[in-house]
Amino acid sequence: MKEQFQKIPSALQKQILVRLAGSGLGVVMIALVMAYRGNIQFLIPGIAITITFVASAWALFSRCSQKKYVVLRGVCEEIERSGLRKRLKFIHIQCGDKSVKIMGQLHKLKNLKIGDVLEAYIADTAPVYEHEGCYVITNILAIRKER
Repeated sequence: MKEQFQKIPSALQKQILVRLAGSGLGVVMIALVMAYRGNIQFLIPGIAITITFVASAWALFSRCSQKKYVVLRGVCEEIERSGLRKRLKFIHIQCGDKSVKIMGQLHKLKNLKIGDVLEAYIADTAPVYEHEGCYVITNILAIRKER
């Protein structure tokens, strides 16, 4: 299993590890409730968090080990930010002769500029919509900026 994990691209490895860290949070909650001799009903949120994050990490790991994802590599050609807090709303990536608009999980991109080369990892079952001559993707697994 370690060999399979090492074959997965680094951006997806990071997503798997973040999800496992979330399950660690649930384990810590369970341990704290047990240490303070809490009621059994206080264990339920910790158990739910742990199960949810472990299931999510396992689903992503199995998808990645079976290579059930698509990699979009292209140049950032447009960035739109929100009005008040200047967070990324969406980015346009030029992939060959196609333009792709990506929304979601963009807060992890730091110092993004027009002209940067990006890699977006998308599930092979993710819906892709066409709108005003470009493809729109709202659900991505991970995105990273190439150096």
